[in-house]
Amino acid sequence: MKFSSQSLSIAKRHECYNKLWKIYCDLIDSELLKNLMREGVGPNGGFSYFVFKQLYASRQFSELPRLGEEFPEELSIFLKRHQDLLWLHKLKKRQTPHYGNMVLKLQDRKRLLNLSKVAAIAGKGDEANVKRIEADLKILKLQVC
Repeated sequence: MKFSSQSLSIAKRHECYNKLWKIYCDLIDSELLKNLMREGVGPNGGFSYFVFKQLYASRQFSELPRLGEEFPEELSIFLKRHQDLLWLHKLKKRQTPHYGNMVLKLQDRKRLLNLSKVAAIAGKGDEANVKRIEADLKILKLQVC
C-alpha cells in the first residue's frame, strides 16, 4: 500500500479506523500510531479502542499494557469489556494484592506442570493426562503473556 499524507488525512477525517490501522501496519511507526490514538477520539472509545481490539484479535496481549501506559483510561475501558483479560487490568492498576507474588506463583505452576508432563511421559502415563497438562500449559502461557 502506498502511503500518502492525503490518504491519512481522509481516513482521519472520516474515522476510517481500518484504513488508519493498515497505514500503521505498513509503516510500523509507533509514534504515528500513538498520535493517531491521541487524535482519534470518537464513538465507542475511538481509535484507541479499535487498536486494542486489533491487538486482542491478533493475540498481541503483551502490547496492551505497553500502549496502556500512555492511554490508561482507554485501556481500562477496553479491559473491563473483556473479562478474560480483567486480571491484566487489575495487575496494571495494582489492585491485585501482592501482584509480584502472583507472577512467582504462575512461574512455579509452569515449572510444576512441565515436571508433571515429563513424569507422565516417562511413566508411560495415559495420553489424556498428558493432553490435560499440555492444555493447562497453554492456558498458563496466555496468562503470562
